Amino acid sequence: MNNIRIVRERAGLTQSELAKLVGRTSGAICHYETGRRRVGIGLCQKFIHAFKKQGIYVTIDDLFPPKAA
Repeated sequence: MNNIRIVRERAGLTQSELAKLVGRTSGAICHYETGRRRVGIGLCQKFIHAFKKQGIYVTIDDLFPPKAA
């Protein structure tokens, strides 16, 4: 599970707005948020940068919490 939706909403962004910031479609954002599509490291960095521009400072671990053992 990931926290993209939670952080996106905290930043006050719609899926369409986030999509424009990271160069994807709003449909793709929906798929990333629900876990239907995997997110590579480059896109993770784009998410972090987009949220930082909105004043939300997160790490990769904030967006994609490590699974408990």
